[in-house]
Amino acid sequence: MSIDIRVSEPIVGETEDKLVLAPPRRGRPPAARIISLSILFLMILLALAAPAITPHDISEQSLLSRLQPPVFAGGTDDHPLGTDHLGRDVFSRLLFATRTTLFIAFAGVFIGVVAGTLGGLISGTLGGWADQCLSAVVDAQAAVPTTLVALTAVALAGTHPLVLVLIIGFSDYYRYARIVRGQVVALQGRSFIEAARCSGASPWRIAMRHVLPNTFSPVVVLASLSFAEIVVLESSLSFLGVGVQPPNVSLGSLLGEARNYLISTPWLAIFPCVVIVMITVAAATIGDWLRASLDPRSRT
Repeated sequence: MSIDIRVSEPIVGETEDKLVLAPPRRGRPPAARIISLSILFLMILLALAAPAITPHDISEQSLLSRLQPPVFAGGTDDHPLGTDHLGRDVFSRLLFATRTTLFIAFAGVFIGVVAGTLGGLISGTLGGWADQCLSAVVDAQAAVPTTLVALTAVALAGTHPLVLVLIIGFSDYYRYARIVRGQVVALQGRSFIEAARCSGASPWRIAMRHVLPNTFSPVVVLASLSFAEIVVLESSLSFLGVGVQPPNVSLGSLLGEARNYLISTPWLAIFPCVVIVMITVAAATIGDWLRASLDPRSRT
């Protein structure tokens, strides 16, 4: 008696006698992700190297050279992107503006992540009246537009760069607090939490050792998506004149200075606008990719 054993090739679909699933394929990353990562990395690299590669001081003025066009529009090599209304080099100011905006955005995201994560962790762990009070504060801040909160805080506390960073960071913390609190509440009945509680672990040890690591994925995704919003928020405040103040410069302040010259010298506004769009689109694309990669519910 002979036994015939046949090994079929893995296919996807249903046959008459069995269902065979092919192993999942891992294709190459889409071009949008690679381009976005490259753009963001290039912006960060240029921002870090700005003091070493800028040809002129950002405050150096030359009224005889004011409003010169970029080199591709008939300008000189000494000012590759032209000069502004005071004769200052646009290329040098653009690099330092990108440096300032990125620093404020990264610092604001960091403060928001730390404050929101701690607030949500404390709220979900304590429960009771503490949870109700913290939730009420978060809901109240979420009901007010972020830009209005930032404008009010800047008007009361001033426009010092450190104050601006703190205001932008704390104006966005409620999002992280909501997500972390939701994760803490959702994990309370899990088996590993019950096992840790039965073993004698304190609530705070459980929160730090078992709950906090499980909030990493949603917090990272939210931080990547919020980065683009903070860049726009900082640019809006600086454009309105309540953000970064001279002699410092940011992308929003460059736009604010260029609004009176949109007809005669549009490149003064085009260059910072292009940088803002590139940073925000790249950050949003990376955030969508992280959400699809870290969230199991988004996988198909």
